[in-house]
Amino acid sequence: MPMVVDPAQIELSRDLRELCAAYNDIEDLVSIGAYKRGTRPATDRALERHEPIIRFLKQRKDETSQWSQTMTALKTALSD
Repeated sequence: MPMVVDPAQIELSRDLRELCAAYNDIEDLVSIGAYKRGTRPATDRALERHEPIIRFLKQRKDETSQWSQTMTALKTALSD
């Protein structure tokens, strides 16, 4: 991937993967109300950004966007 994309995109994709992984780690705890916010800052961020990330990742087959729009949407989904 580093040979075809710029470093900023690599960082954004790494951030997205880390947030998704952090959410997956505690999804069951969240669903039963057992996770206490403030326990782990990275997990709290994953919870806060979960819905925007899911909205970003959902795309219909017939939906298109320009590369710049996609990158802006990704940045927005990840921003605090």
